[in-house]
Amino acid sequence: MAEKIKATELLLLLLYVDKKSPIYTHTKFQKMVFLFEKEIKKKYFDHLEKNLFDFRPYHYGPYSNRLKKDLDFLNSYGFIEILNYDIETNNNLEEEEEENKNYFEYKITPLGTNYVEQKVIHKLNYIQIEALEKLKRGINNITQDKLLSYVYRNYPDMTVNSKIRDKYV
Repeated sequence: MAEKIKATELLLLLLYVDKKSPIYTHTKFQKMVFLFEKEIKKKYFDHLEKNLFDFRPYHYGPYSNRLKKDLDFLNSYGFIEILNYDIETNNNLEEEEEENKNYFEYKITPLGTNYVEQKVIHKLNYIQIEALEKLKRGINNITQDKLLSYVYRNYPDMTVNSKIRDKYV
């Protein structure tokens, strides 16, 4: 049986794969992990616990409070860096960031990279790494608007509390 991957290790892996490219916006990170749980985990990571992050319908679709807490934890211990830009410094914000007056960029740090390379990456096979890279690259290469449209169309049960549901459904 494959070694277990912890929820925080999955987050580090997502930041590590695809040449350590950052993940932009909190919404994209939330939806990336949600889509991992719904579309990737069952096919490539069946040994992981069923519901790592306990997503619930929220203001912008699926949201996990645990994911937010885990990112804050990783940031507080220096494994990742969360850059928070004020709205005035970035004119190309998505609706959620405009409302919150923040724009987030998530990056893995050298400490996080070292941890992944020494303790985590060996737990995955090539196909699993490729699946994570494809997921990350696909989400990073589309607009947040297209990502939300995809999630809202395919997972309507996660839109019941959405403030922006009418725009996508």
